Amino acid sequence: MPDTGSKMKSNRKVPWTRSFGFRTAGAFTVLFLVVGAAAAALTARELRRQHLEQSRQALLRESRVLLLVFTPEVLRAGPEARIQELAEQAGADSPYRVSVFDAQGHLLGDSRGRPSGGTERGASALRPEILQALQGRPVSGIASGNASRENAIFAAVPVLHEGQPSGGILVSVPANRLLPISARSLGVIGISYVLSALLFAAVSLWIGARISRRIFQMSAAAARYARGDLEEKVWVDGRDEIQRLGNSLNKMAAALKSRGGESEAEKVKLTGILNSMSEGVIAVNAGLQAILVNPSAESMFGAAPGSAAGKSLVALTKKPQLDALVSRAVASGGSFAQDIEILQTGGTRFLHACATGFSESAGGAAGILVLSDVTRIRKLENLRREFVANVSHELKTPLTSIRGFIETLLGGALEDASARERFLKLMQDDAGRLERLIGDLLEISRLEDKQISLQMQRLDLAREADYAAAHLQPQMQEKNIRIENRIPQDPPIFVTADRDKIRQVLLNLLDNAIKFNVPGGWITLQAAERGPEAVISVEDGGPGIPAHAVARVFERFYRVDKARSRDVGGTGLGLSIVKHIVEVHGGSVGCESGPGRGARFWFSLPIAGVQNQIRS
Repeated sequence: MPDTGSKMKSNRKVPWTRSFGFRTAGAFTVLFLVVGAAAAALTARELRRQHLEQSRQALLRESRVLLLVFTPEVLRAGPEARIQELAEQAGADSPYRVSVFDAQGHLLGDSRGRPSGGTERGASALRPEILQALQGRPVSGIASGNASRENAIFAAVPVLHEGQPSGGILVSVPANRLLPISARSLGVIGISYVLSALLFAAVSLWIGARISRRIFQMSAAAARYARGDLEEKVWVDGRDEIQRLGNSLNKMAAALKSRGGESEAEKVKLTGILNSMSEGVIAVNAGLQAILVNPSAESMFGAAPGSAAGKSLVALTKKPQLDALVSRAVASGGSFAQDIEILQTGGTRFLHACATGFSESAGGAAGILVLSDVTRIRKLENLRREFVANVSHELKTPLTSIRGFIETLLGGALEDASARERFLKLMQDDAGRLERLIGDLLEISRLEDKQISLQMQRLDLAREADYAAAHLQPQMQEKNIRIENRIPQDPPIFVTADRDKIRQVLLNLLDNAIKFNVPGGWITLQAAERGPEAVISVEDGGPGIPAHAVARVFERFYRVDKARSRDVGGTGLGLSIVKHIVEVHGGSVGCESGPGRGARFWFSLPIAGVQNQIRS
């Protein structure tokens, strides 16, 4: 039985946050954020470096331009007030601070004004840089501030006179003046980074959702295929690996459908074969539980249709020897056979059981039991043995009698005329009995083999009954038996049959009624139409037949009273011949009797004019 829980779980849609698309988009987004943040940081750092470098170069250019203003002559001529004025003019329309020093590093002028407290204080923050410039080489960079001064970007160049420094010019700008420019650049980078991240996340989610939707379509299709629904195909757009996977699923479904159809056809064929088999078939698993039982096997053991599967073998068959037989076959992987008997309401049933074990489990089956009903074969064997015994006995009795008479005659009775005549008459009777027996055997053999040719014609039952009664009139007079023919003559009942065979039937039944009747008894012939058939009966007032013998009176050589039958000279084949003749005409026979109430034998024949299936 399929697991419905797992089926429901497989069909339930995965939460969006746990979907493949969301997780893939999330992973790529996080990766983008990390890589983007690193790239943004490196970009910001590089922009700041480039900005500082551009500012330094600009300060160097500015300081070199100021060399045209603050020449060695201006520095030597003074006065300091003039130099201060020039410095203030140089820095008036510029964000830069311009400071002018003499050869000893004393501040001569400053665009921000001379600081109170002397020149040394004004130059103290930049003294190391000025000292480098006063050594005759330009210098630029970032000067670190102290508690009273902030960081600054500077450029210092020497004022040379005949190759010797006569002073220096320092151009600087506070570093915080450049921060707004850097902040704007960083802001642009940050906004671009955030927008890019959002756009990337949105695109990733869209792509992930599209991938998830396509994967879910294939997952749902795979679940349908697992349930056996192979009709609906997967439709996946695109020309990528997922689309190829969808096409592969469709091809797989088509192949499964084709193979499933073949498998279903084979299953139907196998089921039809098993259901039509007269042999019983039981397949068992390793635990000897029935997993397949065909109708014939169910009928053999009286199980309701469809109720046997799942039962243990011993519970189904009620036969421990069958359980042991199959267990042995399953354990060894071989085949074993055994004959068993089953007692049923209708009598004993004989079965031939053949159990085969599988070395490897085939579809869950570990062994199979095939049961053949050999009841009819056993009965035929018994009948054959009885027939041989009866024929041997029937032939032996008159032959023994004839041999005895011959020996008696040869022993001296041949000279006695009266004894010779009596013995010869007895030998003649026994020879006639042998002749009748052999004739009846040949007749019944021809009837069983359908080797007779029927001359079908329209017969009047009343006239045929009169013929048979007239033919046996001497026997009836000998026992003073009266016969009454009650078969209707106006209107008559006509049947379609072979005249000679029907007369033989009537003669055998009447002869049987005369032989086993009491002296002074009676016999009644009757007939009536029953639908498409006419039923003819011969009833007598004899001693009757015991109930247990009624069903067997039509068997070959069966005698209710064997001693009496031999006394009246019967062969034991007359009623069997009656049965076979009536059956080849498409009719049936029967007997109704009981001890002390006579016997009624009846047979049916097709009414003339009614279409029948008998072939002459």
